[in-house]
Amino acid sequence: MWSVTADALVNILFILFPLLLYLIFINNKDDIENGKITSKFFIALLLSLILTLSLRTTYTYSYSNDLMIIPVIISFVYIGVWPGMVMSAVVAFDALLFDRPEFIATAVFYGISAGILSWLARFYKQYSIKWKITALSLFYGAVGTAKFLYLLHKASGKNLTFSAFNLFLTWVTLIAAVFFLEFIIKQLEMKSEWANTEKTNIVSQLAASVAHEIRNPMTTVRGFLQLLSNSDHLTEKDKSFVQLSIGELDRAQNIINEFLALSKPQKRTFSTIDLTKVIQDAVNIISSYATLKNIEIVSVIEPSLTMMGDKYELQQALLNIMKNGIEAMEGKNTLEIYAFNKNQHIQIVVKDHGCGMPPERIKQLGTPYYSTKEKGTGLGLTVSFEIIRKMHGKVDIKSRVNHGTTFTLTFPRFYLE
Repeated sequence: MWSVTADALVNILFILFPLLLYLIFINNKDDIENGKITSKFFIALLLSLILTLSLRTTYTYSYSNDLMIIPVIISFVYIGVWPGMVMSAVVAFDALLFDRPEFIATAVFYGISAGILSWLARFYKQYSIKWKITALSLFYGAVGTAKFLYLLHKASGKNLTFSAFNLFLTWVTLIAAVFFLEFIIKQLEMKSEWANTEKTNIVSQLAASVAHEIRNPMTTVRGFLQLLSNSDHLTEKDKSFVQLSIGELDRAQNIINEFLALSKPQKRTFSTIDLTKVIQDAVNIISSYATLKNIEIVSVIEPSLTMMGDKYELQQALLNIMKNGIEAMEGKNTLEIYAFNKNQHIQIVVKDHGCGMPPERIKQLGTPYYSTKEKGTGLGLTVSFEIIRKMHGKVDIKSRVNHGTTFTLTFPRFYLE
Protein backbone atom coordinates (compact mmCIF):
# COMPACT_ATOMS: atom_id res chain seq x y z
CA MET A 1 0.00 0.00 0.00
CA TRP A 2 2.86 2.38 0.82
CA SER A 3 4.46 1.87 -2.60
CA VAL A 4 1.12 2.62 -4.26
CA THR A 5 0.74 5.79 -2.19
CA ALA A 6 4.31 6.88 -2.96
CA ASP A 7 3.76 6.40 -6.71
CA ALA A 8 0.50 8.32 -6.49
CA LEU A 9 2.26 11.23 -4.74
CA VAL A 10 4.90 11.27 -7.48
CA ASN A 11 2.10 11.46 -10.04
CA ILE A 12 0.57 14.39 -8.15
CA LEU A 13 3.95 16.12 -8.34
CA PHE A 14 3.97 15.49 -12.10
CA ILE A 15 0.59 17.21 -12.33
CA LEU A 16 1.41 20.29 -10.25
CA PHE A 17 5.10 20.87 -10.99
CA PRO A 18 4.70 21.98 -14.66
CA LEU A 19 1.95 24.38 -13.53
CA LEU A 20 4.35 25.87 -11.01
CA LEU A 21 7.05 26.20 -13.67
CA TYR A 22 4.54 27.94 -15.92
CA LEU A 23 3.67 30.44 -13.19
CA ILE A 24 7.35 31.23 -12.57
CA PHE A 25 8.66 31.47 -16.13
CA ILE A 26 5.74 32.24 -18.47
CA ASN A 27 3.27 34.30 -16.44
CA ASN A 28 0.88 35.16 -19.29
CA LYS A 29 -2.91 34.99 -18.87
CA ASP A 30 -3.58 35.31 -22.61
CA ASP A 31 -1.42 32.26 -23.28
CA ILE A 32 -3.61 30.21 -20.92
CA GLU A 33 -6.85 31.11 -22.68
CA ASN A 34 -5.82 31.42 -26.34
CA GLY A 35 -7.40 28.06 -27.28
CA LYS A 36 -4.41 26.85 -29.31
CA ILE A 37 -2.31 23.71 -28.99
CA THR A 38 0.75 25.87 -29.64
CA SER A 39 0.29 27.75 -26.34
CA LYS A 40 2.99 27.30 -23.73
CA PHE A 41 0.34 26.42 -21.16
CA PHE A 42 -0.87 23.53 -23.32
CA ILE A 43 2.73 22.31 -23.65
CA ALA A 44 3.07 22.42 -19.84
CA LEU A 45 -0.10 20.33 -19.47
CA LEU A 46 1.05 17.91 -22.16
CA LEU A 47 4.28 17.47 -20.21
CA SER A 48 2.22 16.70 -17.09
CA LEU A 49 0.21 14.10 -19.01
CA ILE A 50 3.27 12.39 -20.51
CA LEU A 51 5.03 12.23 -17.14
CA THR A 52 1.89 10.79 -15.51
CA LEU A 53 1.48 8.19 -18.25
CA SER A 54 5.13 7.20 -17.99
CA LEU A 55 4.83 6.37 -14.28
CA ARG A 56 1.22 5.46 -13.71
CA THR A 57 0.34 3.72 -10.47
CA THR A 58 -0.96 0.20 -11.23
CA TYR A 59 -3.09 -1.48 -8.57
CA THR A 60 -3.85 -4.64 -10.54
CA TYR A 61 -3.38 -5.66 -14.14
CA SER A 62 -6.83 -4.39 -15.03
CA TYR A 63 -6.87 -1.18 -13.00
CA SER A 64 -4.50 1.77 -12.64
CA ASN A 65 -4.83 5.31 -11.40
CA ASP A 66 -6.71 8.05 -13.20
CA LEU A 67 -4.62 11.12 -12.43
CA MET A 68 -3.97 11.55 -16.15
CA ILE A 69 -7.54 12.80 -16.53
CA ILE A 70 -6.61 16.03 -14.69
CA PRO A 71 -4.51 17.54 -17.55
CA VAL A 72 -7.29 16.49 -19.93
CA ILE A 73 -9.98 18.28 -17.87
CA ILE A 74 -7.86 21.41 -17.45
CA SER A 75 -7.10 21.52 -21.18
CA PHE A 76 -10.81 21.43 -22.03
CA VAL A 77 -12.10 24.02 -19.56
CA TYR A 78 -9.16 26.46 -19.49
CA ILE A 79 -7.63 26.33 -22.98
CA GLY A 80 -10.31 25.04 -25.33
CA VAL A 81 -12.01 22.08 -26.97
CA TRP A 82 -9.33 21.21 -29.52
CA PRO A 83 -6.46 21.12 -27.01
CA GLY A 84 -8.66 18.91 -24.81
CA MET A 85 -9.35 16.59 -27.75
CA VAL A 86 -5.62 16.28 -28.42
CA MET A 87 -4.98 15.37 -24.78
CA SER A 88 -7.73 12.73 -24.86
CA ALA A 89 -6.25 11.30 -28.06
CA VAL A 90 -2.82 11.08 -26.39
CA VAL A 91 -4.29 8.97 -23.54
CA ALA A 92 -6.10 6.67 -25.98
CA PHE A 93 -3.00 6.34 -28.18
CA ASP A 94 -0.89 5.47 -25.13
CA ALA A 95 -3.33 2.69 -24.22
CA LEU A 96 -3.23 1.34 -27.78
CA LEU A 97 0.53 1.69 -28.34
CA PHE A 98 1.59 0.03 -25.09
CA ASP A 99 -1.18 -2.55 -25.11
CA ARG A 100 -2.74 -1.26 -21.91
CA PRO A 101 -5.48 -3.41 -20.40
CA GLU A 102 -9.04 -2.28 -21.03
CA PHE A 103 -8.14 -0.20 -24.10
CA ILE A 104 -11.72 -0.18 -25.39
CA ALA A 105 -13.06 0.91 -21.99
CA THR A 106 -10.44 3.70 -21.87
CA ALA A 107 -11.34 4.92 -25.37
CA VAL A 108 -15.08 4.90 -24.61
CA PHE A 109 -14.57 6.60 -21.24
CA TYR A 110 -12.43 9.43 -22.63
CA GLY A 111 -14.70 9.80 -25.65
CA ILE A 112 -17.77 10.35 -23.46
CA SER A 113 -15.76 12.60 -21.10
CA ALA A 114 -14.59 14.70 -24.08
CA GLY A 115 -18.21 15.27 -25.12
CA ILE A 116 -19.29 16.37 -21.64
CA LEU A 117 -16.22 18.58 -21.14
CA SER A 118 -16.70 20.20 -24.58
CA TRP A 119 -20.18 21.26 -23.48
CA LEU A 120 -18.97 22.38 -20.04
CA ALA A 121 -16.13 24.44 -21.55
CA ARG A 122 -18.66 26.73 -23.25
CA PHE A 123 -19.83 28.13 -19.90
CA TYR A 124 -16.97 27.39 -17.52
CA LYS A 125 -15.01 30.66 -17.65
CA GLN A 126 -18.07 32.85 -17.02
CA TYR A 127 -18.71 31.63 -13.50
CA SER A 128 -17.18 31.97 -10.04
CA ILE A 129 -14.61 29.58 -8.64
CA LYS A 130 -17.28 28.10 -6.35
CA TRP A 131 -19.40 27.17 -9.38
CA LYS A 132 -16.35 25.81 -11.20
CA ILE A 133 -15.41 23.55 -8.29
CA THR A 134 -19.00 22.32 -8.01
CA ALA A 135 -19.29 21.61 -11.75
CA LEU A 136 -16.00 19.69 -11.92
CA SER A 137 -16.82 17.79 -8.72
CA LEU A 138 -20.17 16.71 -10.18
CA PHE A 139 -18.46 15.68 -13.40
CA TYR A 140 -15.82 13.65 -11.62
CA GLY A 141 -18.44 12.24 -9.26
CA ALA A 142 -20.24 10.86 -12.31
CA VAL A 143 -16.91 9.50 -13.53
CA GLY A 144 -16.35 7.76 -10.20
CA THR A 145 -19.82 6.26 -10.20
CA ALA A 146 -19.30 4.89 -13.71
CA LYS A 147 -15.98 3.34 -12.71
CA PHE A 148 -17.45 1.76 -9.60
CA LEU A 149 -20.27 0.23 -11.60
CA TYR A 150 -17.78 -1.06 -14.16
CA LEU A 151 -15.53 -2.61 -11.51
CA LEU A 152 -18.53 -4.03 -9.68
CA HIS A 153 -19.50 -5.72 -12.93
CA LYS A 154 -15.99 -7.20 -12.99
CA ALA A 155 -16.57 -8.45 -9.42
CA SER A 156 -13.20 -7.31 -8.08
CA GLY A 157 -13.44 -6.30 -4.43
CA LYS A 158 -9.77 -5.32 -4.29
CA ASN A 159 -10.19 -3.04 -7.26
CA LEU A 160 -13.13 -1.36 -5.57
CA THR A 161 -10.99 -0.56 -2.51
CA PHE A 162 -8.19 0.88 -4.58
CA SER A 163 -10.68 2.67 -6.80
CA ALA A 164 -12.19 4.51 -3.83
CA PHE A 165 -8.73 5.60 -2.72
CA ASN A 166 -7.73 6.64 -6.25
CA LEU A 167 -10.92 8.54 -7.00
CA PHE A 168 -10.67 10.52 -3.78
CA LEU A 169 -6.98 11.29 -4.41
CA THR A 170 -7.68 12.36 -7.99
CA TRP A 171 -10.59 14.56 -6.94
CA VAL A 172 -8.46 16.30 -4.27
CA THR A 173 -5.64 16.84 -6.80
CA LEU A 174 -8.09 18.19 -9.38
CA ILE A 175 -9.53 20.70 -6.91
CA ALA A 176 -6.02 21.72 -5.81
CA ALA A 177 -4.99 22.23 -9.45
CA VAL A 178 -8.10 24.37 -10.14
CA PHE A 179 -7.48 26.51 -7.06
CA PHE A 180 -3.85 26.90 -8.10
CA LEU A 181 -4.81 27.90 -11.66
CA GLU A 182 -7.44 30.36 -10.46
CA PHE A 183 -4.80 31.87 -8.19
CA ILE A 184 -2.43 32.21 -11.15
CA ILE A 185 -5.11 33.85 -13.32
CA LYS A 186 -6.15 36.21 -10.52
CA GLN A 187 -2.53 37.27 -9.96
CA LEU A 188 -2.03 37.88 -13.68
CA GLU A 189 -5.24 39.94 -13.84
CA MET A 190 -4.09 42.01 -10.86
CA LYS A 191 -0.70 42.51 -12.48
CA SER A 192 -2.32 43.68 -15.72
CA GLU A 193 -4.71 45.97 -13.84
CA TRP A 194 -1.84 47.43 -11.84
CA ALA A 195 0.12 48.15 -15.04
CA ASN A 196 -2.91 49.85 -16.62
CA THR A 197 -3.49 51.86 -13.44
CA GLU A 198 0.10 53.06 -13.54
CA LYS A 199 -0.31 54.22 -17.13
CA THR A 200 -3.56 55.98 -16.23
CA ASN A 201 -1.89 57.70 -13.28
CA ILE A 202 0.86 59.02 -15.54
CA VAL A 203 -1.72 60.46 -17.92
CA SER A 204 -3.64 61.90 -14.96
CA GLN A 205 -0.56 63.70 -13.64
CA LEU A 206 0.16 65.09 -17.09
CA ALA A 207 -3.44 66.21 -17.46
CA ALA A 208 -3.51 67.93 -14.09
CA SER A 209 -0.34 69.88 -14.86
CA VAL A 210 -1.12 71.22 -18.33
CA ALA A 211 -4.83 70.93 -19.17
CA HIS A 212 -6.05 74.08 -17.40
CA GLU A 213 -3.15 76.17 -18.72
CA ILE A 214 -3.94 75.14 -22.28
CA ARG A 215 -7.71 75.52 -22.08
CA ASN A 216 -7.75 79.21 -21.10
CA PRO A 217 -5.89 80.57 -24.16
CA MET A 218 -7.81 78.18 -26.41
CA THR A 219 -11.10 79.62 -25.15
CA THR A 220 -9.86 83.12 -25.98
CA VAL A 221 -8.72 82.11 -29.49
CA ARG A 222 -12.01 80.35 -30.17
CA GLY A 223 -13.98 83.43 -29.11
CA PHE A 224 -12.10 85.71 -31.50
CA LEU A 225 -12.44 83.18 -34.32
CA GLN A 226 -16.18 83.08 -33.72
CA LEU A 227 -16.35 86.87 -33.96
CA LEU A 228 -14.20 86.79 -37.09
CA SER A 229 -16.50 84.24 -38.75
CA ASN A 230 -19.40 86.73 -38.44
CA SER A 231 -17.49 89.46 -40.22
CA ASP A 232 -18.86 90.74 -43.54
CA HIS A 233 -15.33 91.38 -44.85
CA LEU A 234 -14.42 87.68 -45.23
CA THR A 235 -15.03 85.64 -48.33
CA GLU A 236 -16.91 82.34 -48.07
CA LYS A 237 -13.63 80.51 -48.53
CA ASP A 238 -12.02 82.44 -45.66
CA LYS A 239 -15.05 81.73 -43.45
CA SER A 240 -14.74 78.02 -44.21
CA PHE A 241 -11.14 78.18 -43.03
CA VAL A 242 -12.24 79.89 -39.81
CA GLN A 243 -14.92 77.26 -39.22
CA LEU A 244 -12.34 74.52 -39.82
CA SER A 245 -10.08 76.17 -37.22
CA ILE A 246 -12.96 76.36 -34.73
CA GLY A 247 -13.72 72.67 -35.34
CA GLU A 248 -10.12 71.69 -34.65
CA LEU A 249 -10.12 73.79 -31.48
CA ASP A 250 -13.29 72.01 -30.35
CA ARG A 251 -11.64 68.66 -31.03
CA ALA A 252 -8.65 69.72 -28.94
CA GLN A 253 -11.07 70.86 -26.22
CA ASN A 254 -12.69 67.40 -26.18
CA ILE A 255 -9.28 65.77 -25.79
CA ILE A 256 -8.50 68.07 -22.85
CA ASN A 257 -11.85 67.20 -21.27
CA GLU A 258 -10.95 63.52 -21.55
CA PHE A 259 -7.63 64.25 -19.82
CA LEU A 260 -9.46 66.05 -17.04
CA ALA A 261 -11.92 63.17 -16.66
CA LEU A 262 -8.93 60.95 -15.86
CA SER A 263 -7.23 63.36 -13.50
CA LYS A 264 -10.23 64.66 -11.54
CA PRO A 265 -10.64 62.78 -8.24
CA GLN A 266 -14.28 61.91 -7.79
CA LYS A 267 -16.05 60.84 -4.65
CA ARG A 268 -18.10 57.70 -5.04
CA THR A 269 -21.76 58.57 -4.73
CA PHE A 270 -23.23 55.47 -6.33
CA SER A 271 -26.94 54.84 -6.09
CA THR A 272 -29.45 52.42 -7.56
CA ILE A 273 -29.93 53.30 -11.21
CA ASP A 274 -32.49 52.24 -13.79
CA LEU A 275 -30.05 50.56 -16.16
CA THR A 276 -32.71 49.84 -18.76
CA LYS A 277 -33.42 53.57 -19.09
CA VAL A 278 -29.71 54.49 -19.08
CA ILE A 279 -29.00 52.12 -21.99
CA GLN A 280 -32.11 53.18 -23.92
CA ASP A 281 -31.20 56.86 -23.48
CA ALA A 282 -27.68 56.13 -24.76
CA VAL A 283 -29.15 54.37 -27.81
CA ASN A 284 -31.46 57.36 -28.48
CA ILE A 285 -28.54 59.80 -28.20
CA ILE A 286 -26.25 57.86 -30.54
CA SER A 287 -28.98 56.94 -33.07
CA SER A 288 -28.71 60.23 -35.01
CA TYR A 289 -24.96 59.72 -35.40
CA ALA A 290 -25.61 56.15 -36.54
CA THR A 291 -28.13 57.36 -39.12
CA LEU A 292 -25.53 59.74 -40.59
CA LYS A 293 -23.18 56.77 -40.98
CA ASN A 294 -25.95 54.61 -42.53
CA ILE A 295 -25.87 52.28 -39.52
CA GLU A 296 -28.99 50.67 -38.05
CA ILE A 297 -29.10 50.06 -34.30
CA VAL A 298 -30.86 46.90 -33.13
CA SER A 299 -31.35 46.79 -29.37
CA VAL A 300 -32.86 44.11 -27.13
CA ILE A 301 -32.89 45.43 -23.57
CA GLU A 302 -34.46 43.45 -20.75
CA PRO A 303 -36.91 45.59 -18.74
CA SER A 304 -36.40 46.56 -15.09
CA LEU A 305 -32.62 46.16 -15.01
CA THR A 306 -31.13 47.89 -11.96
CA MET A 307 -27.64 48.15 -10.51
CA MET A 308 -25.47 50.35 -8.31
CA GLY A 309 -23.50 53.06 -10.09
CA ASP A 310 -23.40 56.56 -11.54
CA LYS A 311 -25.84 56.80 -14.43
CA TYR A 312 -24.13 59.77 -16.12
CA GLU A 313 -20.68 58.17 -16.09
CA LEU A 314 -22.06 54.83 -17.23
CA GLN A 315 -23.91 56.49 -20.08
CA GLN A 316 -20.65 58.21 -21.10
CA ALA A 317 -18.86 54.84 -21.18
CA LEU A 318 -21.65 53.23 -23.23
CA LEU A 319 -21.69 56.10 -25.72
CA ASN A 320 -17.93 55.80 -26.23
CA ILE A 321 -18.16 52.06 -26.92
CA MET A 322 -21.22 52.45 -29.20
CA LYS A 323 -19.54 55.27 -31.13
CA ASN A 324 -16.43 53.15 -31.66
CA GLY A 325 -18.61 50.31 -32.96
CA ILE A 326 -20.37 52.64 -35.43
CA GLU A 327 -17.08 54.06 -36.68
CA ALA A 328 -15.65 50.56 -37.17
CA MET A 329 -18.28 49.80 -39.86
CA GLU A 330 -18.58 51.05 -43.42
CA GLY A 331 -21.65 51.23 -45.63
CA LYS A 332 -25.05 49.95 -44.58
CA ASN A 333 -24.59 47.82 -41.48
CA THR A 334 -25.99 47.01 -38.04
CA LEU A 335 -24.91 47.72 -34.47
CA GLU A 336 -26.40 45.22 -32.02
CA ILE A 337 -27.00 46.05 -28.35
CA TYR A 338 -28.23 43.58 -25.75
CA ALA A 339 -28.73 43.85 -21.99
CA PHE A 340 -29.97 41.11 -19.67
CA ASN A 341 -29.70 39.51 -16.24
CA LYS A 342 -27.32 36.58 -15.91
CA ASN A 343 -27.30 34.92 -12.50
CA GLN A 344 -26.19 37.61 -10.02
CA HIS A 345 -24.79 39.82 -12.77
CA ILE A 346 -26.01 42.08 -15.54
CA GLN A 347 -24.43 41.87 -18.98
CA ILE A 348 -24.42 44.56 -21.66
CA VAL A 349 -23.30 43.41 -25.11
CA VAL A 350 -22.33 45.84 -27.90
CA LYS A 351 -21.62 44.04 -31.15
CA ASP A 352 -20.52 45.57 -34.44
CA HIS A 353 -19.91 43.93 -37.82
CA GLY A 354 -16.91 46.02 -38.79
CA CYS A 355 -13.31 45.33 -39.68
CA GLY A 356 -12.45 43.57 -36.40
CA MET A 357 -8.93 43.37 -35.02
CA PRO A 358 -6.26 40.76 -34.21
CA PRO A 359 -5.60 39.63 -30.60
CA GLU A 360 -2.48 41.76 -30.19
CA ARG A 361 -4.51 44.92 -30.82
CA ILE A 362 -7.27 43.86 -28.42
CA LYS A 363 -4.69 43.74 -25.61
CA GLN A 364 -3.83 47.41 -26.21
CA LEU A 365 -7.41 48.73 -26.05
CA GLY A 366 -7.92 51.06 -23.11
CA THR A 367 -4.24 52.04 -23.05
CA PRO A 368 -3.75 55.83 -23.10
CA TYR A 369 -2.66 57.10 -26.53
CA TYR A 370 -3.45 53.80 -28.25
CA SER A 371 -6.19 54.09 -30.86
CA THR A 372 -7.21 52.19 -33.98
CA LYS A 373 -8.55 55.44 -35.47
CA GLU A 374 -6.37 57.79 -37.49
CA LYS A 375 -7.17 60.85 -35.33
CA GLY A 376 -7.97 59.03 -32.12
CA THR A 377 -6.15 59.43 -28.80
CA GLY A 378 -7.32 56.22 -27.12
CA LEU A 379 -8.52 58.24 -24.13
CA GLY A 380 -12.18 57.54 -24.82
CA LEU A 381 -11.82 53.84 -24.04
CA THR A 382 -9.35 54.59 -21.24
CA VAL A 383 -11.99 56.73 -19.52
CA SER A 384 -14.72 54.16 -20.28
CA PHE A 385 -12.74 51.25 -18.83
CA GLU A 386 -11.94 53.29 -15.73
CA ILE A 387 -15.64 54.09 -15.24
CA ILE A 388 -16.57 50.42 -15.61
CA ARG A 389 -13.83 49.37 -13.19
CA LYS A 390 -15.06 51.85 -10.55
CA MET A 391 -18.49 50.25 -10.76
CA HIS A 392 -16.97 46.80 -10.12
CA GLY A 393 -17.54 45.85 -13.75
CA LYS A 394 -15.47 43.82 -16.18
CA VAL A 395 -14.93 44.18 -19.92
CA ASP A 396 -14.52 41.21 -22.23
CA ILE A 397 -13.60 41.87 -25.87
CA LYS A 398 -13.93 39.32 -28.65
CA SER A 399 -12.98 40.20 -32.20
CA ARG A 400 -12.34 38.55 -35.56
CA VAL A 401 -10.71 40.33 -38.46
CA ASN A 402 -13.31 41.23 -41.13
CA HIS A 403 -16.12 39.87 -38.93
CA GLY A 404 -16.52 42.46 -36.18
CA THR A 405 -15.98 43.10 -32.49
CA THR A 406 -18.11 42.33 -29.43
CA PHE A 407 -17.78 44.22 -26.12
CA THR A 408 -19.36 42.40 -23.17
CA LEU A 409 -19.70 44.48 -20.00
CA THR A 410 -20.48 42.51 -16.83
CA PHE A 411 -21.65 44.27 -13.66
CA PRO A 412 -22.71 42.85 -10.31
CA ARG A 413 -26.31 43.59 -9.51
CA PHE A 414 -25.32 44.31 -5.93
CA TYR A 415 -22.00 44.61 -4.14
CA LEU A 416 -20.71 45.44 -0.69
CA GLU A 417 -18.46 48.45 -0.16
